[in-house]
Amino acid sequence: MNISKKVIFIAAFLLTLLTIFYIKVNRKENINKLDTVDNIEKVEENIDSNYLVENSEHFKIYYTINNKIYAKHILKVLEKNYDKIINDLKPSELPIIKVRLYPTQKDFFQSIQEYNRKDWVVGITWGKDEIRMLSPNNKETSHSYDEIVKTAIHEFTHIVSIHLNSYASQHRWLWDGIALYEAGQTRNLKKLRINNDNLPSLFELNTNIDQL
Repeated sequence: MNISKKVIFIAAFLLTLLTIFYIKVNRKENINKLDTVDNIEKVEENIDSNYLVENSEHFKIYYTINNKIYAKHILKVLEKNYDKIINDLKPSELPIIKVRLYPTQKDFFQSIQEYNRKDWVVGITWGKDEIRMLSPNNKETSHSYDEIVKTAIHEFTHIVSIHLNSYASQHRWLWDGIALYEAGQTRNLKKLRINNDNLPSLFELNTNIDQL
């Protein structure tokens, strides 16, 4: 066998080995991906199996048995505010919005994968079609019943904003300003006092809104 044939043979042999290796690795990765997807689906099934479900025209709420009346109230409030928010912001189309109602702060914080959140956090937008929030019946938080119910409207407004602009949350002052307005979480401007008579800059509103 001359040198050129040896080179071709070695190259073909190495290529075959690489191909076999790639197939094995790729198959293993695909199996791992399938396992991961299956595990995620099983986790979701386990979560949902512990919760009851109530449907309305535009929302689907998951709740524990002791929170049925509160879940129904939140659905009623969301539906009551749905048309107004849609007419104000005018998104093109929305899916059915899921609302997950958690009975305890521990359950809520675990669901959003954050365990050191402050007491004032009682709701969060999860993706483009889901709200995760604390039940208004919860006694661990300093928020009142009505304040927690308004959180559902607040977070729904965020979802509408995301459907209008996927980068909406980058402008925190506008992102939360619209949600606060739609949820009726506004203050009496006559009683609002600005520290040292200095208005915050837009940069400060976008970066330090929680400290203002």
